[in-house]
Amino acid sequence: MSTTTQDKPSTAGQVREGSTMSAIITVLKAARNPLTAEQVLERIRKGNLAPGLKGKTPQQTIAARMAVAAKGAKHGITKTEPGKYTIRAKGAK
Repeated sequence: MSTTTQDKPSTAGQVREGSTMSAIITVLKAARNPLTAEQVLERIRKGNLAPGLKGKTPQQTIAARMAVAAKGAKHGITKTEPGKYTIRAKGAK
């Protein structure tokens, strides 16, 4: 029996563990204050949270992912000021 997309559980809105977005969320949840992409990258590397985060511009990758998530109100990430992001507490609006 072949599997179709209807047979598979939906992964929309879910974050894969070990991914860059998962690492960003982990770092922002642990932070007391809003962080820049540079600060998030530093903490991701310190905790080895996203081993697949490589390339020439990982800081730009993080900045872009946070900006897109904040614009679409995904994963609770919000922009507090230019270049700084935080994560909303569950239930907060």
